[in-house]
Amino acid sequence: RRVLFRSERVCDRVIIIDKGKLLLDGKPDELVAMHSSGTLERLFTQLTGGTELERRAEDFAKTFRS
Repeated sequence: RRVLFRSERVCDRVIIIDKGKLLLDGKPDELVAMHSSGTLERLFTQLTGGTELERRAEDFAKTFRS
């Protein structure tokens, strides 16, 4: 996640690829604005289904906390 945070501030162009498929290509600030995601990290998560993976990981972790 740190990579996305830094990429958003340093890179002129980013490419988001998921499972070998090109999802987006462009300037970070323009991509974030175009998709109303707020940050590059949120945009990446939305496009790659990361929110579902995070939810499943949290559910799995809960089984060990009980």
